[in-house]
Amino acid sequence: MAVNFTEATNALELCRFAYKMYAQSVEFPFDPFFEADLADHSGISTRSRMMSHIHDELRTPKADAQTRELDPIEYRLDVVPNPQNSTIYRGDTDNTYLLFTPGTWDKKIGQYNGYDIKGQIIQGGTVSGGTAACSYFQGGTGTTVNHPNRLWMSWMGAAIHDSATSTVYITFRGSRSGNGVRSLAFAQLFSKGNPDWITDMNHLKTSTVHEVAVGDVNKEVKLSAGFWKAYVHSRKSLEAAYKDVSRGRSVKRIVITGHSLGGALAQCAYIDFSCGQMRKNLGLDGANVELSCYPMSAPPVCSGLTTQHWISRHADVANVHHYYCPYDAVHASPLVKSGGATKGNVFINFLTHPTTTTYHIGSEIALDSTTTFPDAHEPYDLWKAMWKEISQPQPADFWQEVLLDLKKSEVSPTNKFDTVQKDQLLKALVDSFDFEQFMKRARDWADGISKKVEKDAALLILNSL
Repeated sequence: MAVNFTEATNALELCRFAYKMYAQSVEFPFDPFFEADLADHSGISTRSRMMSHIHDELRTPKADAQTRELDPIEYRLDVVPNPQNSTIYRGDTDNTYLLFTPGTWDKKIGQYNGYDIKGQIIQGGTVSGGTAACSYFQGGTGTTVNHPNRLWMSWMGAAIHDSATSTVYITFRGSRSGNGVRSLAFAQLFSKGNPDWITDMNHLKTSTVHEVAVGDVNKEVKLSAGFWKAYVHSRKSLEAAYKDVSRGRSVKRIVITGHSLGGALAQCAYIDFSCGQMRKNLGLDGANVELSCYPMSAPPVCSGLTTQHWISRHADVANVHHYYCPYDAVHASPLVKSGGATKGNVFINFLTHPTTTTYHIGSEIALDSTTTFPDAHEPYDLWKAMWKEISQPQPADFWQEVLLDLKKSEVSPTNKFDTVQKDQLLKALVDSFDFEQFMKRARDWADGISKKVEKDAALLILNSL
């Protein structure tokens, strides 16, 4: 059977949808990690004070030292992302911003709700013209082998019912990090900092306390601790979201996807839907429902040959289709072409977890791309490579990247990404921010660096507004 690139591009568009959802859900998408705010105030101590202040604002208990080791990213967990809204998102300290406008799946949605981590509904809304039903679900990252009970909650993805095809699509978001170098180092060496990256860096840990029973079928199955635990935290919310969009509707297919971290969570979900507890909870045993999974640029989740062999026999892995660029080190397969990043991964693995070996399940489809890591891991490069395979003109607006120089009041698209229209950018700014958000951010910034003389300068700016 030929590779279905059309289905794969649709899955990647759903990954884009999940990233847009995430960008909408952060309290301050302009700079959610305090990277730009602190760019001119370098030093770990300054950022640590800032993080401590935000924990205080969010009322993280002083006695909860483990949770206070996580970067306290502020999310709007009581507001359901509106698929018709745009947002502009900045992750690091440079002038590069991602512009998310409503895409293919955003425009299909006619009604949407959300479910919290306990599976309780958060009322959403309706959109005229759309026919698909969407329910967002929450989860948490930051749990580790040594910190099994801590997590930082966020919106993790969405379940969407498409009435035209009687399909439920489930998409998981990938990790967001701010400063990647610091996030990687802190997560790898200290299991602290950005919660998403802490989950990512726990993919090799599979000690006996993290033996995973897939439902109650086989207690010898072991999955990567970080990914499985993150999935488990989203399980109740995902179950409620699935039931919401499928209730009273025909379901012939379930398609699960995600990029990077999202691709790892998608594999965990596929295993659970295929031969785990979720299959029982949703009454899929004996149901004539086709199940498939499209992990994008995803790491493996099976730890050890015993697990890989068992899942290969029981989870119908012929319906799992990995897509990746050949130089993407995150895919972590012997099929990935060698480079500095892949050699670094092997070295880290040898130093930290020399007896751990992870394996992919299903097929691995390498796209025709010479892009090197880390760009080879990015969704946009995957998107370009997929459309190259289809031999059709690449659609615009997968997502757009702009250079926004606030000091010069200049906006321009980068050479790498699609052209940005002025009205698109203006709508994204209006949808993303209001004056109160900026004022709160400014006050947090002033209070967060209060042990230095910069607070006086910050207060002068505030008083002049």
